[in-house]
Amino acid sequence: DMPAAHEVAGFSPHNSTHFCRFCFLPSSDIDNLDMGSWPQRSFDEHRSQALKWKEAATEAERAAITTSAGLRYSVLLRLAYWNAILFTVIDSMHAILLGLIETHCRSLWGMNNKAADFDGISPMGKSVIDSTVPALKSPCQRKTNARLHPPTKAISTTKDVRVDAPVDSGNVGGSNDKDLKSDSPLEGDSRGENEASEPSLTSEARETLSCMSDLENRKTISTPSWLGRAPKRAGSAQQGKLKADEWRSFCCISLVFTLIRIWGHDEGRYGEMLANFMHLVDMVNLAHYRELDEKTIESYRCATLDYLEGVKALFYDHTLVPNHHAVMHLPDLFRRFGPVHAWRTFAFERYNGMMQSINHNSRIGAY
Repeated sequence: DMPAAHEVAGFSPHNSTHFCRFCFLPSSDIDNLDMGSWPQRSFDEHRSQALKWKEAATEAERAAITTSAGLRYSVLLRLAYWNAILFTVIDSMHAILLGLIETHCRSLWGMNNKAADFDGISPMGKSVIDSTVPALKSPCQRKTNARLHPPTKAISTTKDVRVDAPVDSGNVGGSNDKDLKSDSPLEGDSRGENEASEPSLTSEARETLSCMSDLENRKTISTPSWLGRAPKRAGSAQQGKLKADEWRSFCCISLVFTLIRIWGHDEGRYGEMLANFMHLVDMVNLAHYRELDEKTIESYRCATLDYLEGVKALFYDHTLVPNHHAVMHLPDLFRRFGPVHAWRTFAFERYNGMMQSINHNSRIGAY
């Protein structure tokens, strides 16, 4: 990941002034998307400054070099072939899947279960729930009472009595099916004359239920057996921390279907947010192609630029983060190392998980 790569290769932290391993763009200008204006790092200068850092007599001198040059000495520089700038890559798993996607959902959209959504559906308040529950409950009660025990005038005049009245089970078996299926109104059935007085859904509740229905449709999406299903409660504490593949399945498969249904016909801000999100999906898909050519790399560069420009326009109160800047450098790495499946960190993280699952007594060096 980025913090570890900076530490091992001898660069200053990713939250410092010189946060990038490839250029000298200062953090104060991180929103600059014009790559032609970014001053590039030189490895010869990097080695020279790193040796000065190593030979510095005091910590103050070293701190001054780190601040001005954005680096420090690394023992890897003892290797004659080692080039800290060329050989330190940007991992697509951390930078895109665990970086951009999670940042977009949590920071830009405000997706969590503790606060109202930044640009989504706010949790239903008490007034909305009070109008929603009776509206859903009343038709069910009416249909059930009509089938089990045809209402009389005395029962239908009082709502509380009608709802709480016991059902005569002896009369259920003797009911005439023809009477139950008849279209003629039953005696005392005031559905027609009192229809307008029954509880109705507010527009806010209706919109919320519609969106909840769209979210439920995610369960019907069929995916290949080798592809993990998206988490059901992404963003909630019950779901826990999502893994890289879970973020990818959630955003690049489930949300693509769901958001198009919810925002697809909106010509305002939500429509723009959908277009911006689709640029992010394009980025993720193009970056993980197993075969790359110059056309694909250029398509990735354009999708990345469109996405970041959209983020700046739609979420102007948010500044870009180091991962946003880092993914702009990925085209150079594509040309240098090829498709990311050959050098991303999924395999290393898998072995980390295997080692962490080994039983131990929490005492280093003791058996």
